[in-house]
Amino acid sequence: MTDCLDDNYVWEKDFKKLNKQHIMIPSLHMIARATLNRASDPLSEHYHRNRLEFVIVINGHQQYSVNGHTYHLFGQDVFTTFPNEPHGNNNSHQAVCEFIWFQIDMTRCSNFLGLAPPLSDLLYEKLSNYKKRTHKVDSSELLLLMQSFDCFCSKDPAWKLLGHSLFLSFLTRLTLTENISQDISSDIQRAIDYIQENITEFINFSTISEVCNLSVSRLKTKFKEQMGITPREYINSQKVEYAKNMLMDENCSITDIAFDLNFSSSNYFSSVFKQFTGFTPSQYRDLVSHGSDDTGSGTNLLPRQPGCL
Repeated sequence: MTDCLDDNYVWEKDFKKLNKQHIMIPSLHMIARATLNRASDPLSEHYHRNRLEFVIVINGHQQYSVNGHTYHLFGQDVFTTFPNEPHGNNNSHQAVCEFIWFQIDMTRCSNFLGLAPPLSDLLYEKLSNYKKRTHKVDSSELLLLMQSFDCFCSKDPAWKLLGHSLFLSFLTRLTLTENISQDISSDIQRAIDYIQENITEFINFSTISEVCNLSVSRLKTKFKEQMGITPREYINSQKVEYAKNMLMDENCSITDIAFDLNFSSSNYFSSVFKQFTGFTPSQYRDLVSHGSDDTGSGTNLLPRQPGCL
């Protein structure tokens, strides 16, 4: 296990990482944004020396593991790892998604994150006492962070100043609302439980809405508000997770898996599976069985891992 410095500057179409020399804000070690259009290499276990890290999923699905527990993240979810804490993604390939992550150096200083006392001390204490592993932000907070990153990308100091302001606004709202309950409501939790318990069945929204005592339209709206994805996207993501285990059994055909999970056809199953993983089911099976990043056809399907996260 290594201390991932994560201090290099990267500027590519779908992966931009800004280091502290570019950002020029005390204590903000780095900030990056990545779009994974296909599955990426598993994230090896690592830690960040004295740095607090936040990963914010914009859309799609990601998973991370800490202390033997795996966390599944969707749109508008925030995942936190604390200074010196080992984390990775349990040897699972990173899924198709878009996300922003940043690291804050928690070495105490008088100008923490570019503020002067007493505000610098207040924000430092808030972050030092931040305990939530996962957190969900609303769309306005996510927009603040996305706009902040766009401003940081500019070479114009005035835009960087605006980025600094937006970033502080996002971070302050995140820490100030930490103790406000943002748990999933009981009706949406019933929907989630129903989906999990019936994942191999054909799941229609009318049945879920009856379980939740919501209209179908209200179910879709409320589910998206609280989970960051639509009910259909969530159902398909969970079917894909279930299918990954089924694919470990080489005696089980892909067509059988598709119909066992109540997909209308094996082609539709393959399309959904590739949407969430970047691989077709047969490619994924081959990848797992060979234990490498090659399907055996001579074509490397995995892009390099985007930073250390």
